[in-house]
Amino acid sequence: MIIKKLNSNKYGNMQYRIWGEKDKPNLVMFHGLGSTSESWIELAEQLSNYFYVVAVDLPAHGQTTPLREYTIENFNKWTNFFLKSIFNNQKLYVIAHSIGCDLFLNYQSNFASKSFISQMILLDGGYLSEELDFNTPLEDVNMNAESYLETYQFNDWDEFLYSEKQDYRRWNSKIEQFSINKMVSKDGKIKLKMGIKDVKGYAETFYRHPGFKNLNKTDVNTSLLISTLPVEANEIRRKAVARIHNPKVKSFFLEDTTHDMYIDRPSECLRTIKKQLLKSEVNKTFL
Repeated sequence: MIIKKLNSNKYGNMQYRIWGEKDKPNLVMFHGLGSTSESWIELAEQLSNYFYVVAVDLPAHGQTTPLREYTIENFNKWTNFFLKSIFNNQKLYVIAHSIGCDLFLNYQSNFASKSFISQMILLDGGYLSEELDFNTPLEDVNMNAESYLETYQFNDWDEFLYSEKQDYRRWNSKIEQFSINKMVSKDGKIKLKMGIKDVKGYAETFYRHPGFKNLNKTDVNTSLLISTLPVEANEIRRKAVARIHNPKVKSFFLEDTTHDMYIDRPSECLRTIKKQLLKSEVNKTFL
């Protein structure tokens, strides 16, 4: 793994990680809210046998500069600047998780040049709506963002790591390291590196522009991998999937997986991803 930074006067720093060789097909990875590109490490290491893998820290995550103003237009322009700077106009395969799916679906459908994106794999994101599926008004989204930051604080690193171990279904040194690196010690507490403006910016933008609105109009072959835990949410998941009528989009419920499926069950995710990518002409060495 190589860590690099792309600097620009307009967007500041963009940190990203690279696995694999440049002569392989291009794969870019977008993480979810509060995470970093480092969270992809286990999946990226395996996929680097077949791809040139680039995982980026989204704005306000890791070592990437926040957006000056959080709008869907600015997210699209930021994404386009990064992708064009790293890949020029070479074709891309995409894997995204959670809110990273909403971000990329908006970009692909409304901003990306035609044929730039070859295929998308969406991990448990881009198909749900706070408004439609959970009846959440915008003001509650802002309140939830504030509450999230207020409660996701810890007295010391040991307390934080204990909490993380309880949340994940498996644990190792790589999970521990990327968990630590998304946090900062500030004002006597262990806190998420993101500030309230950033969390609200993401929440409000993708409340107004949820990814699911683009699923029925995308012309890119897309695989949507859906978690099945907790089981109480499966009815909501099924209703959301029923809104998708695009033959380009295929949905797959992954048994015994949580929202963080690529961390909790990376082998299961990898098997499903490989099966879907095999249907393209990307790389017959998967066989």
